[in-house]
Amino acid sequence: LDAWGWRVYVLLCSSPGILVGVLRSFTEESPHFLASKGRGDEALQVLERVAKGNGEQALARFVAASAGVSVSSDAIRGTTGLQDLIGVFKHPELRPRILMMSCSWFALSFGFYGFSVWG
Repeated sequence: LDAWGWRVYVLLCSSPGILVGVLRSFTEESPHFLASKGRGDEALQVLERVAKGNGEQALARFVAASAGVSVSSDAIRGTTGLQDLIGVFKHPELRPRILMMSCSWFALSFGFYGFSVWG
């Protein structure tokens, strides 16, 4: 086990990343991305599948988007990443979520790197 110990550890640690890579190949593009690239029909199909899975119906505004109504995206509007980040902190529902995720990320990273350096 001593000769294989670090190999097993690396394999176990990398297995979630490998799993995500495999599962990502089966994941569809987001409807927002598809619509922003002019692929409104595909975006509507994705929304309909998701809505059907949730027992809902696709919203009429997305039907209009697939019928040729212009759909704006962040790239088309010209907003920057900083403006989007500031917008997240201004949103009353997203602010506590992003702060909690940031605190969790910091604590996990601090703990992981702290223990790896200490041990």
